Amino acid sequence: MSLEKIENLLLRLLDTSRTMIDLAYSALLYNDKVFAEEVLKLEEEVDELHTELELEALKLKRQEGEERGVLGLIRLGLSAEAISDAAASIADVVARGFEPHPILRVAFNEAEEGIALIRVDDGSELDGKSLDELELDEMGIKILAVKKLGGRWIRNPPGNLIVSGQDLLMVSGYRDSIEELREMASSSETEEE
Repeated sequence: MSLEKIENLLLRLLDTSRTMIDLAYSALLYNDKVFAEEVLKLEEEVDELHTELELEALKLKRQEGEERGVLGLIRLGLSAEAISDAAASIADVVARGFEPHPILRVAFNEAEEGIALIRVDDGSELDGKSLDELELDEMGIKILAVKKLGGRWIRNPPGNLIVSGQDLLMVSGYRDSIEELREMASSSETEEE
C-alpha cells in the first residue's frame, strides 16, 4: 500500500476531527441540536477513517527500522480519534437536551475570538461572490463550513465556492471581524428597515 493513500487518510481524519471540535463548540455555545447531530454523524465517519488508516498502516511493507514510523502513524490516528471522541461527548450533552451552565456562556462571551452562524441575505455584499473574491482571511475570518439552502454542511469549503443568498456560514474569528461580516451579509434593504 502506498504512503500517499495513508497520508490522504490521515489528512481527512485530522481535518474531520478539527471540524468536529468547531461544530461541537458551536453546538454548545448556541445549544444547537442540529450541530450536535452533525458532530455525532461525523464521529461515525472518523471511526471508519481511523480503522482504514490502521489497516493501511499495517499493510506497509516493513523494512528494518521502519516500525517506529508505522507506530507513529497509528498513534497520530489514535490522537485524532480521541479528539473526535471528545467532540462527540460535548455534542452528546447538547443532543440530549442538557442546558449548558450559565458560567459557560459568560466565558464564551468574554473570549476575544468566537464562532458564529451568519445567514447571507439575497442581494447582500456577499451574495454571488466566491470565497476567494471575498478575501475574508484578510479580515481574520475563517470559513469553517457553508450550508446551502436545503443542503448539508460543506466543511472547509473551496475558495471557488460561490456564496448565495440564504446560505448559512459558520465562521471563526475576532468578534469585531465577525460583526463586520454580519453587516456585509445583510442586504441594504434589511439595513434600511
